[in-house]
Amino acid sequence: LVACLLALNRMDAFLLVGPAIGLRLWSEGRARGFSAGAREVLVAFVPFVLWEAFSLFYYGSLVPNTAYAKLGTGLGTVELSRQGGAYLLESLRTDPVTLPLIAAAILLPFATRRPEHAAGASGIGLYALYVVRVGGDFMSGRFLAAPFFVAVMLLCSARAPESRTARLGLFAAAAGLLVLAVSRPLCPIRSGRNYGRDPNDTIDLRGIADERRFYYAYTGLLREDPSKTPLNHPWALEGFEARKAGVSVQRWRAVGLRGFAAGPGVYVLDQVALADPLLARLPARQDRPWRIGHFERVIPDGYLETLTSGENVLVDRRLASYYDHIRTVVRGPLFGRERFAAIWNLNLGRYDELIDVEAYRHPAAPAPAREHALASVPDTPLLRRPLAQRLPPLPCVAGGQHELANLAARRGDAKNFAPAEPSLRLCSFVGLEALYFFERVRARAVPERFPYEAGRSEGDGAGEKRTSARPGRTRYEQAGRPDSHHAL
Repeated sequence: LVACLLALNRMDAFLLVGPAIGLRLWSEGRARGFSAGAREVLVAFVPFVLWEAFSLFYYGSLVPNTAYAKLGTGLGTVELSRQGGAYLLESLRTDPVTLPLIAAAILLPFATRRPEHAAGASGIGLYALYVVRVGGDFMSGRFLAAPFFVAVMLLCSARAPESRTARLGLFAAAAGLLVLAVSRPLCPIRSGRNYGRDPNDTIDLRGIADERRFYYAYTGLLREDPSKTPLNHPWALEGFEARKAGVSVQRWRAVGLRGFAAGPGVYVLDQVALADPLLARLPARQDRPWRIGHFERVIPDGYLETLTSGENVLVDRRLASYYDHIRTVVRGPLFGRERFAAIWNLNLGRYDELIDVEAYRHPAAPAPAREHALASVPDTPLLRRPLAQRLPPLPCVAGGQHELANLAARRGDAKNFAPAEPSLRLCSFVGLEALYFFERVRARAVPERFPYEAGRSEGDGAGEKRTSARPGRTRYEQAGRPDSHHAL
């Protein structure tokens, strides 16, 4: 039942307990027969099955909209996995306790030889691999909280060693980890009233942020001021202004505080698709830098007018047909036969061919250029491609006169570079870059990674107009970092 409740909260969290449930089925099958164990699991998961049935009927989907927005981006496995590796290393840099304890729990079965420990460690390992595969998260440490909790439970369940020396060693290690955790400047019990005063320090180049620090100046308990409005965050104030102005449709990137303050009378068009059923099913645009967890979509031409008037006036007629099906699912009569048919076909992907994927990935490129880019993607498996095509993106190191810089310059001509063998020194540097150690050097060599609001977008789709950023704003303010209250 606990596993069922865990899956109800987050379906991906089932990875933590899946191996343990498999072990239980196996042990029950040996003792009483497989049917008895399977019956127990099925009974325990009745609440989950009932919720999924209701979700499919009412929302038209088995997974939340944020799953489409964050997992259906169209980004490559290698690119997301590199981001996921950076997420783990950022946690190690800011919180040197969580990952070591998780690693200790994964290694525990090698010392205890107990099958229940092996099942728990396998669940933690599967979840960690999943976190890396999806690119981690924008919130520092968030996706590591659940495996950390399971790791602590697993370690506490292990029998203490009989040797007095070993016990003292374990006690010293635990005490050392506790002192290390408390001594960190970001430790929650050490944060005072001034915590989060400088928002520029809350986000790194990979888009991983200390969300608590970002919001603390406005929502922290020690910062509470009875003389001010409880919701005095600038984004909330924008929402109150939209409500007061009687705006019917408002286009925002950060929709949490803004949408809450705007109220139900304002339809918020979420540009990162977390709260929009159409945009969530479009691929993330790849002509701009992206931030993990907040993948910007192209606003199709005519979509704002469609939301405002209620009449489908999308310029892309194939997408207009796709939107008709979505609107039938999310706004049609609950028990309508047409709605049930649209739910069935939408979940089976039968309408996916109506989306011009490349047009919404690269909206600025003309159609011939998009077709050429699509045709140039090699069909050869990754491991059989030339070395220049297999390597991850390389960093800009200080000075630029380096083997890495030379290799980067030659990567555009894969045919000439194919027979070249990488040196051991080159492999070491590439490995280090993949482990996130060149980020500070890269920060001095390249522009800001998140220029989301260096110029606000006005208009729809390919007909965008850009306005320059307001002078005097900090780098963090110009980043226009999306809100986190609607995160998956």
